[in-house]
Amino acid sequence: SDAFLFKDAVVTSFWYKVTSANYSDVVRPCKVAITNRPVTVASGTKLDFTYDGKPHAYTNLTVTAGSFVAGEGISTSNWATVTVVVEGQVPNAFDYGSIAGTKLSNYDLTVVTGKIAVVKGDLPPGDDPDPTDPTVDPDDPGQREDPAIPFSAFDYVGVYDGEAHTIDTNALKAAYEPVFGESVTIGYMDDASGAAGVRDLPPIVRDAAVTSFWYKVSSANYNDVVKPCKIAITNRAVTVTVVGHSISMSYDTTEKTVSGYDISTEDELYDVETMTTFSGTAVAKRTDVGTTSMGLKAEQFANMNPNFAVTYDITDGGVTIVSRAIGDDDANWDIRLDKAPMYNGEEQNAPIIQVCYVKPDGNLDYIPYDLEGNVATNAGNYKVKIIGKGNYSGSVEK
Repeated sequence: SDAFLFKDAVVTSFWYKVTSANYSDVVRPCKVAITNRPVTVASGTKLDFTYDGKPHAYTNLTVTAGSFVAGEGISTSNWATVTVVVEGQVPNAFDYGSIAGTKLSNYDLTVVTGKIAVVKGDLPPGDDPDPTDPTVDPDDPGQREDPAIPFSAFDYVGVYDGEAHTIDTNALKAAYEPVFGESVTIGYMDDASGAAGVRDLPPIVRDAAVTSFWYKVSSANYNDVVKPCKIAITNRAVTVTVVGHSISMSYDTTEKTVSGYDISTEDELYDVETMTTFSGTAVAKRTDVGTTSMGLKAEQFANMNPNFAVTYDITDGGVTIVSRAIGDDDANWDIRLDKAPMYNGEEQNAPIIQVCYVKPDGNLDYIPYDLEGNVATNAGNYKVKIIGKGNYSGSVEK
């Protein structure tokens, strides 16, 4: 009878009876026992979904032990998803139900869940005006419109001003967060590898130099972006004016000496007194009429502060001795004439005894001179013109 045909897992107890013509019936208990069919299914593991801002599911299901009866099985739905890196490894869970013709009560079903995870991805390509040109990076907010410009928009490039300079971390964050579409952190490294570590703060530079380093932009879901940058402080151009001391004096037979110079600049940052060395002598000496220069030259001056590029504007100094005019002051002169000669009918010379300059020490300098009108024959009063020569100039009449 079909009443005793069983398909599903069940334990059914009943009795059987044996009947014959000559013996009493024999009745005994019996049963049909169908146990649950063991099956193990496992969801797959995938730990390398690349972040793209979308949820990812891994709907891979495998029977790892046992089996379903032919034509029977399960269907799955509501698979777990993972979207961002910070979620970590998520159990690859799912819902399941029986397909048509399957009674899950006939199975001892074990479900093993794998793991799914998202890893950081590269930024999606931006609007690259020339994909063949590797110098143009559309994802680099620091890229100048002209790639030939040798510095990033985030670099500091300026002239030495005595102040400390760095690059603006907040500006980096503000520029990169729209590119990443999420919060970023900025770190700084000595080289692209970051072997020496990553610092939270960029270098701070005061002196003239080019300090090169790298910044790293990190976020939760994208691979780091590492770019070079620099702080370039150029030398400050300064003009230093040097004016040698000069004197101009009238000849008086004594040596005159001048020394020293005045040095100045209009740049308030440059201290000429402490930042300048001088290897010359800055001395000039002269006695006779003429000029003796100190010989000041730019190469005798040296800048001691490497933050400045100094140009020296030199005006040489020196001593100028001008000739002394005869008779400039009666007190300076001793000019003597002898008494006039008596007429003798012949040509006679003026009776000059001496023409002397009275030196500062009171001694006399017998000067060289020429005469005009110093010869006469006839009796009379004549003017003799004494004309200075050499270190003396001008004339005086006696």
